[in-house]
Amino acid sequence: MSNKKKSLFGNTTQFKSAIERINSIEEDESFSRVVLRIIKRSSEGVQLFSEKEQTQLLSVLSLNNESLQTVLAASNFIFQQSAYFGINSESLAQQLKSSGMETKKIKIFANAWKQGRAGYTKQLMEKSIAPRSLQEINWSLHLQSSHKNSGRDKTPIAFFEFQLNDPDTVNEEKKQDNFVVEFNHQQLFRLYDKFERLQEQLDQLI
Repeated sequence: MSNKKKSLFGNTTQFKSAIERINSIEEDESFSRVVLRIIKRSSEGVQLFSEKEQTQLLSVLSLNNESLQTVLAASNFIFQQSAYFGINSESLAQQLKSSGMETKKIKIFANAWKQGRAGYTKQLMEKSIAPRSLQEINWSLHLQSSHKNSGRDKTPIAFFEFQLNDPDTVNEEKKQDNFVVEFNHQQLFRLYDKFERLQEQLDQLI
């Protein structure tokens, strides 16, 4: 069995192509400003670059429009994955190295992540990157009776109703989706334990 760690970025053909385009950029100083702009603007929740600025970047970075869009999307994806897995700048550098990124570009991303990690992560926590977000939880507790050995046992059963919301959906009928999940005592305890561990990981990101 291989001990090779799985990449956070998947190392798909598309991502490898994006890495190659990033490596091809010769203007490291200009690219460094672009990467810092991406992480800063993303943390502020505003548009990364205007159309005029993107046109200027085509010349500055010597890229065509398709390559520029690929580089911008890949750069943001790198930061999204770094935030999701809660890695620091050193771990990010290792991940990018294993993905084939050259040393100078690795330093650019690692330095940007070191500077902007807190703000970027906070913005992602406030705005879900998932297609649907949890809007509300309703719950109720019931005692389920069962006959056993001529006696009667009462088992606590919890019902949770999860309301999911899709903010990007225009159709109001499809905007919200509800589903109900049933838990017994053991299942509910395991769920609580997972939430506790999740909260610990979220606290480490702040």
